[in-house]
Amino acid sequence: MDLVVCVDFRPIVGNLNEAEVIPMTSNELVRTLYLTPEAADYLGFSTRTLNNSRYTGLLAGVKAPPYRKMGKAVRYEKGALDIWKAQFKEQTSTSEDIA
Repeated sequence: MDLVVCVDFRPIVGNLNEAEVIPMTSNELVRTLYLTPEAADYLGFSTRTLNNSRYTGLLAGVKAPPYRKMGKAVRYEKGALDIWKAQFKEQTSTSEDIA
């Protein structure tokens, strides 16, 4: 699985030697960005379903996860996907109250 890692949304591409690594402060964030197929796999949906969610605004009956449009490319932040997944309560049976 290919991932794009950005520092303050500046992509780091290729192999970097130590001289090219940008020092980070505690205020800077490293974000892992997924392409649509990778995000769909991570969430357990098909790529087509995730594509459709961008059009309808819904995925699994709730508001679809946020994404970033970078030119023509669509990227999903892993953290945003984790937050989206966290809204669903884990259940051990269908008889449990889901409210």
